[in-house]
Amino acid sequence: MKQGDKILVLSIGLFAVAFMIFFGFVMNSEPGEYVVVSIDGEKVLSFAINNDTEALNYHFQFEEDKWATLISKEGKVKMERMSKEDYPQQICCSLTGWISTQSEQIVCLPNKILVNLS
Repeated sequence: MKQGDKILVLSIGLFAVAFMIFFGFVMNSEPGEYVVVSIDGEKVLSFAINNDTEALNYHFQFEEDKWATLISKEGKVKMERMSKEDYPQQICCSLTGWISTQSEQIVCLPNKILVNLS
């Protein structure tokens, strides 16, 4: 390995470490206190996040005859899996886990659902 190659590898390594440190601080946001649910840009539900160990369920309607459920416990929120009859693709709920900080969101583009913590 030539000296120029070593310098290049070292530079890329230092950049990668700096990148991880920077985003580690940026993404380590403060915990959320309130949950805000918007559908197609319109706020439909807002509630204080549940810090108890017992889960609380919050139901909201996202289409004329379709409902979704958010689960809140221990300072975290998760969207419950929707029924296969209402939502056969299961994209939003199967890929999204618990969120707990203001920098995290649950986004369900097919249903235009956005869940933020503030």
